[in-house]
Amino acid sequence: MPYDPPDDPAFWPTPPAWTQPANERGAGDDAWPTPEALEAAMDALAGPNAERVDLGVSREGRPISGLRISHSSEPAWSLRILGAHHGDEPVSATVALRLAERLVTDPARVPDGAEVWIVPVVNPDGLAAHTRVNADHVDLNRNYDYQWGAATNPGSAAFSEPETRAIRALTRARSWLGGLSLHSGATNIGWPWNYTTAERAADEPRMTRIGEQYLSVTTAPDFWATNGADWYATHGDSTDWAYGRWGVPEFTVELSDVKAPADPDVVADWHIDALLDWIARPPDFVADARSAATSEPIPVTADAGQPARSPNGGIARWSDETPLTWSSAGFATADFRQPLIWNGATIEPRVLSRGDPPMTVPADWIGLSQPGEPDVVGFPEGVLDANALAPGLWDVHTTAGIAPRSLIIGEVDDRVRIDDAALTDGVVTLWGQGFGRGAEAWGVGGPVRAMHRLTPLEESSDRVDFLWAEGDDAVMLWTNGAWVGAVGMNESPKWDENPPATEVIAGVDADTAADVGYYAGGCKGADTHAALGFFAIGLTRRRRKAAPA
Repeated sequence: MPYDPPDDPAFWPTPPAWTQPANERGAGDDAWPTPEALEAAMDALAGPNAERVDLGVSREGRPISGLRISHSSEPAWSLRILGAHHGDEPVSATVALRLAERLVTDPARVPDGAEVWIVPVVNPDGLAAHTRVNADHVDLNRNYDYQWGAATNPGSAAFSEPETRAIRALTRARSWLGGLSLHSGATNIGWPWNYTTAERAADEPRMTRIGEQYLSVTTAPDFWATNGADWYATHGDSTDWAYGRWGVPEFTVELSDVKAPADPDVVADWHIDALLDWIARPPDFVADARSAATSEPIPVTADAGQPARSPNGGIARWSDETPLTWSSAGFATADFRQPLIWNGATIEPRVLSRGDPPMTVPADWIGLSQPGEPDVVGFPEGVLDANALAPGLWDVHTTAGIAPRSLIIGEVDDRVRIDDAALTDGVVTLWGQGFGRGAEAWGVGGPVRAMHRLTPLEESSDRVDFLWAEGDDAVMLWTNGAWVGAVGMNESPKWDENPPATEVIAGVDADTAADVGYYAGGCKGADTHAALGFFAIGLTRRRRKAAPA
């Protein structure tokens, strides 16, 4: 039966009483897998359709890993399943791993247009210690930055923890159709909003039907479906953050009323069919914003009640409403599926790293924005401190218009860094430290600073090689929970060219009955911006050197 726990934070005890009592842990190693055993299981699953990706590192240095499962060379949408935000809920990791095993052995369960990311353990330190919190005594599912703060153990600041920053970095790498956050200690599926009952999410009717569909398939005893805050309110959790910052409908699934049941495989059996059914649900619409001249993706926001933001131009949505409009930094807002017309500004890119002194803000700068982050409006002190901004590519709002992706901020620590870069015979090589498996890179350039994926060639912990694209001036690398990069890759930048008129590019098949197409925002790939040097922690404004022999 449904139950009504007290409002957060009183629902959960405070340290040092976070360790789950031994008589609630279940019996045997199967009931409480170790992080090392889960890592070994994921290694065993890696293969042609399942890529093992290093997503980050925990507070105590344990790996946070994911499996990317797909048989599509260019998936049109992405789904993700996150397990074990709370280390005292080990069955969530087991169920995530069992789902990965099913998808690898039965690849037809992954739709042709999809890729599925499975992260069995977000909190490996907590799993190893049998505690809800991480090694810094932070509840990771209260550490995300949407409605952060009014909770027990939320951390010193939103995204203060390396584990949640790893999920943030993963989120920026894809256009997400939906997500699941697996937990235990109850039996229900819930959807945003979790922080309030005073308002309802724009997509709640559709999310309600998706939740009720899950309910109809699962065989978990006494399972039920609910709006999150109608059960109890939380602040700073992953599902509200995914929906509030990115427009991604993410659901919380409470798998079992026992946090660590003695036979976790029984719990997996209750849920696998419902999880597979959720994965099989196609988007209501799919679209892709690209340059008419070069076919390079342009980050885009589509407004269908709750804005859906995409870092790589792809929009896939479950929604009762087709978007009325869409937009991109530097372009005029247009009716959905109509060309985006450039009306932005062109400025010299700036590079700041953590630890750099504050930068005096140019007189024409009036604000900053980046998908997935709160806007920065105005600069009261006339300076900009890199330590106060999330890492990544920021759009600069100026008195002349928006200059997209023109401020580059380095990462929060130097665990992952680029020490050098060179371009030789069409291959860009990055040397550094902390690189992980499954590293991905994007080239950035042109008047609208479009981004496009680069083809990987070789990778190791201190070197990665990618095929380069003529005309780009920067490379952004996502690896091991960090976004870092190098600029200054083009020796002959041009600044005064305007993008051409836009046009619509022919549609493509994404194996769905939804609205499908590639749409245009004009740019010229051959015209590029100048750049200032590398960016990595404590390493800016250096010039490229020739590739080592």
